[in-house]
Amino acid sequence: MVPHRPGLRRIKPERRRGTAISEGLPVNARALREEVRRKYRDVAVNPHGVYHFHTGCKLACRLGYDEALVARMPDSAVEAFAGVGNPFSLAAVRTGERVVDIGSGGGFDCFIAAGEVGAEGHVLGIPPPRTTLRGAAGSG
Repeated sequence: MVPHRPGLRRIKPERRRGTAISEGLPVNARALREEVRRKYRDVAVNPHGVYHFHTGCKLACRLGYDEALVARMPDSAVEAFAGVGNPFSLAAVRTGERVVDIGSGGGFDCFIAAGEVGAEGHVLGIPPPRTTLRGAAGSG
């Protein structure tokens, strides 16, 4: 339990038919999910666009990815990177292991994992929904 601090108020979210309500401010979960998908799709289609969040090599560095690994990756995978974390900071991938990347997008993490598991291992990238990939397919 988080202790109460003066000046902060606790918000108890409620769930109502796909919409989360917090202190009278509705957040449509479906609309929010679609907006996030749209942003990922935009980066995949136009990796050099201007976004309100970091992408590409700059984001990879901020998330702690090894710069030498990133430098060896295909430009298209790095430029379209819009990840939210570095799974390799949680655990090392070893030679021969099997790795599944759910929501693999442009394959950024798949490329890194493939280098780590080697020929004895296997990497499977499960792409995001088709709507996200539609634009990415033509950008390669």
